[in-house]
Amino acid sequence: MTSAGANIRPTWSADGKRVLFVGNGGLFERRADASTPIRRVASDSVLPGKRIAEGAWLTGGRFLLRNYPGLTFTRDIVMYDPLVGNSAGATQDSALRTIVGPPGDKTNPRVSPDGKWLAYGSNETGRYELYVMPFPAGGGRVAVSAEGANHPRWSADGHTLYYFSLDGALMMASVRTDGGFSVEERHEHPSHFRHTAGTDPFYDVARDGRVLVAKELTQTHSLVLVRNWFSELRKNGGR
Repeated sequence: MTSAGANIRPTWSADGKRVLFVGNGGLFERRADASTPIRRVASDSVLPGKRIAEGAWLTGGRFLLRNYPGLTFTRDIVMYDPLVGNSAGATQDSALRTIVGPPGDKTNPRVSPDGKWLAYGSNETGRYELYVMPFPAGGGRVAVSAEGANHPRWSADGHTLYYFSLDGALMMASVRTDGGFSVEERHEHPSHFRHTAGTDPFYDVARDGRVLVAKELTQTHSLVLVRNWFSELRKNGGR
C-alpha cells in the first residue's frame, strides 16, 4: 500500500475496495490492490490544529475527521466535505461541520453501516467511555459502556458493537436501532482476547464476524555467558 513516510490508522471503505489512512500532510486513500496512485483527500490544514489524527469514510465523498489536541482546542469530531472546500469562494469553515465538540477529547469515530448512528469514545467524565448518537443530526446520545471503553467497531449488520474495555478485554454489545438506539446485552468476546491496557489496539471486524487483531509480541531477554572470551578473541585476530 505505502512505502514511505509514517502511515497510520487505516480504515476500509464500505465496499472493501479502498483504504483510508493518515499520512504525512493529511488524509489519504488508495485502492486496496494498489492499482491506483495514493490520493490525498484532505490536507492537515483544513483543521484548526493543522493536523489530522484520524479519518473515516462517509457517503457522498465526505469524511469524518478528528484533530490532534492543542492548547486552545480539544480533539473534536468534524465532518469534512471536499466538494464544498474546493468550490470557488469557499472558506475553510464552510467545508467543516462539528459533529461532536467539547467538553473532553473524542476518539475513534465510526458510523454504522446504515449511516444513521455514530459511535465514538469520549473522556469527558474523566475516563474514556463509549457513546452512540444519531448521525448526522446529533443529540440523544446513549452510553454503551459504564466502566470505561473505547475503540468501537460495528458489525456488518449494525446489530453488534465491538470495543475494548479499559482493562484490555475485547467486548461485544448487542444493540437495537429500530425506533431509536438501545443496548440489549454486553459480554466479553468468546476469544477472551486481551491487549495491553493503555495502548491502542489495532483490529477490525470482517463481514462474517471474524475479528482480525494485530497481536503484540512478547519480548524476551536472555543472558549469554561466554567463557574464555579473551582466548577466543585472540584466536580470531583480536587484540
